[in-house]
Amino acid sequence: MTDRPFKVLVVDDEPHNGDAVRRAFKKNDEVSVELSLSGQEGLEVLRKRQFDLFLVDFSMAGLNGVEFVEQARRDAPDSVFVMLTGYPELRQVVEAHARGVVDGILGKPWSIEELNLALRQARAMRHMRAIRKGPSLARPAPKTNNG
Repeated sequence: MTDRPFKVLVVDDEPHNGDAVRRAFKKNDEVSVELSLSGQEGLEVLRKRQFDLFLVDFSMAGLNGVEFVEQARRDAPDSVFVMLTGYPELRQVVEAHARGVVDGILGKPWSIEELNLALRQARAMRHMRAIRKGPSLARPAPKTNNG
């Protein structure tokens, strides 16, 4: 069991998709889900709070999913980004995954099993990124009396 919930931000301009993710994890008190209805709103939320996993729709007005992830990753380099798309064969999504911009692709409509698998994989990725950072990076630098 963890000290805090695994924080998920769904960035999708269709509210029913975020609501479906919320319902899927409703009984799981180890997962906290928030929803942003645009890429720009998602960036604003990210400036205020940190998230472990971003589930991002590719096709949104304004910033598309790849553009959102490219900007959000600057503020959340250790977070996991999974692209949601009804068109998993879409060239831009596949290229973004190949370039490492996104960590995974989840096709719409997704099943509860697929969503749970994405969550487990995101937890594992997040854990590995924390290990790679090392414990010394997680602690504040010691104070010195020099100058």
